[in-house]
Formats: sequence, structure tokens, C-alpha cells
Amino acid sequence: MRHHYHPLAVALIALSIFFADLARGVAPDGDLIWSRAFDEEMPRLMDLHRVPGVAVALVSGGEPVHAKGYGFAERDERIAVTEDTVFQAASISKPVSAWAAMKLVEDGVLDLDAPVSRFLTRWQLPQSSFDNDRVTLRRILSHTAGLSVGGYQGFAPGQPVQTLEESLSAADDSGNEPVRVVFPPGQGWHYSGGGYTLVQLLIEEASHQSFADFAHEFVLQPLGMSNSSFRQSSQLRPAYAVAYDQAGKRVPDFSFAAEAAAGLRTTSGDLARFVAALMKGPRGALPGRGVLLPGTVHRMLTPQPNSSNDIYRGSEWGLGYGLKRLTPGGDWLVFHPGDNVPGWHGLIAAIPERRIGFVVLTNGQGGRALRDEALCLWLQIVQAGSLSECANTEKVRLRDNEAG
Repeated sequence: MRHHYHPLAVALIALSIFFADLARGVAPDGDLIWSRAFDEEMPRLMDLHRVPGVAVALVSGGEPVHAKGYGFAERDERIAVTEDTVFQAASISKPVSAWAAMKLVEDGVLDLDAPVSRFLTRWQLPQSSFDNDRVTLRRILSHTAGLSVGGYQGFAPGQPVQTLEESLSAADDSGNEPVRVVFPPGQGWHYSGGGYTLVQLLIEEASHQSFADFAHEFVLQPLGMSNSSFRQSSQLRPAYAVAYDQAGKRVPDFSFAAEAAAGLRTTSGDLARFVAALMKGPRGALPGRGVLLPGTVHRMLTPQPNSSNDIYRGSEWGLGYGLKRLTPGGDWLVFHPGDNVPGWHGLIAAIPERRIGFVVLTNGQGGRALRDEALCLWLQIVQAGSLSECANTEKVRLRDNEAG
């Protein structure tokens, strides 16, 4: 495999400018340095990985400061990507869905540590050789509930979309496998998109609303995510990007019964608002931004028992988020990748203690590799290369276990 060190070179140039300005007593625009670095590198990465379009957004000081599109949302019509272009978020849906679930926990309607079966009437987990009562919301959100179904392929245009109960009983792309307990609950990390489909049902049962409506009313709308929706047929469709495989062929626009796991449509600008809500904002704004209490956000960003995993070289999992120490005892990198294969690949990342964050969304099969290199570029700019995995991009491959 060829190794590319251009991102590090650009980051070092940017940092040298930053520190030179400091030495001269000039207050540099750090956000401008970030954007220049991405302007320099993104065309190269897109060409290298054959990705038609990319949207990037940056958070600084606890608020979105920069969002920009590169390349094309639709290649034949030469429609450019902008910060308002809508992408499939894939498994970045999961942390947004976790916010919806935690809103109901705060309201006392759901319980993090009670058996989820207590809250279900429309469907129940099939009997297993394990104790199903050990399946709790806390464990589902942290992928330690031992549940099946890693990811979803979705339904092509013209294909009937399963009901939620049908999806739980026989997921679309998993050999008619139901969501069921296949590992001892609470004893290890096993990524499960199926678990988040069960969360979707929990939210519907507890709220007496559709999941998409509840998430819109209590999470997306209050956070100002006006160009985002879990509704599989929505007013956002005219702004959708088109996804492409590695050969440059258009990928069908799949829909999902498993909305909470993989169904969010959103923009880089909206996801930057979501990322910013993890941290203190300007003018005294608190984490949670009025949707969740700061203490709830802190709980979500706390490693959960037995959640260690190798998705990102020794990371752990909170309630809806991956967590990785940048250095031993140092700041937490909070992240979640998203892959609706073959054409949709993205990532959100944040360092809440430093009030900074990063979003990248792509519409090409090569976007998985691109987003990993883009993450490294961002980390090298803000951390001066302290994340050692980024010295060799083969070693920083985020995976979210979506189908394919």
C-alpha cells in the first residue's frame, strides 16, 4: 500500500504559521488555518480515493465555525456539494438516536438499567440460552447487550420497506436473522445495529409517537438541525447527494426500516451543530443545548463497563459514542463513523474538553479511506500529530460494521 504524508506536511505548515504569528504578537485565525489545510488536501484525497463529493464542517469554541463542500453531489449534472447538501449519515444515526433515548430517560419514561422487556408490548426478544432480562438500554447503547444484526443494507427504490416489527423479526440483509441475544449480555462489546432498531421500538412505545417524529420534535428541531430527518420520504429529497461505487456507477437510494440505526439524512452543517452540543458553547451555553442536561451528556461520554473494543485501537464505548484517549491520561476523542455501503461514508469527531469538533461526509465508495485520512489531518492540525496511529493511515481505520 502507498503511504501518503501530505496531510502531515500541510498540518505542520499550518502550525508553523500559527506559532510564527504568535511570536509576532499577531492573533491568528486558527479556523482559517484549518480551512486552508482542507482546501489544500481535499482535492488530492478525492482524486486518490475516487470520491465525487465531500462535505466538511469544523467546530471551534463550542460552535460551528466552518462548513464547506468539495466536488459534486451529482456528477453528471455538475451539482456542487455545499454545506446544505444532504447525505445519508449511516451509523452516525446512532448517537443522534441515543440522544432521543436519553431524553426519555431524563423524563423518567425509560430506565437505563431495567430490562427492556418491561417497556415493550409490540415485540419481544426471542428466547435465548442467555438471560434476556440482562438486556438493558445502557447495554444496547454501548453495544454490550450481546445482540445480533451488525448492520443493514436497506431497501432499493420500488422495494417495500419492512415494518419495524418485521425488521426486528427478520432483518432485511441478515439471512432472515431476528434481533436476538447471541452473546452474554454485559460481558463484552459486540456492535449491533439491531440493538438500535430495538431502541427505535422502545422510543415509539414510550413516547406514543413514531420514532422519526419524536426525534424531530425533541432532538433535531431544538438543536437547529433543520436540514435533517429520519423520515425515509421527506422534503429533504431534492437536496440529496447521489452516491457512487468505486467504478463511478450510481448507487440506488436505499431506505431503511431501521431508522435509528442507519436512516438519518443530514448535512455537514447540521452535524456540526450536533457535535457542538456535546461541549460548552459561547456565551455560557451548556452541553446538551437545552435538549439534555449537562450531566446526561457527561454520562453519555463516560466509558461503559466491558465496552473495550478494537474498532479504533483500544477504544471504549459510551452511550452512543466511541471514546479514545488521544494520549495516556489525556483528552478523550469522541467519535462515530457511518457506512451505508457502498456509497455513503462519514464521521463525526470531537474533543469536548477543548471545545473542538470535526464532521466529514462523502458520497463515494472510497469515502471510508478518505474520511480516515481527513480525521488524521484534523487531529494533526489540532494536536500536532500526537495521535500516533496517524503516522500510518493503515492503522487508523474506523469501522462501524454496517453491511459490507
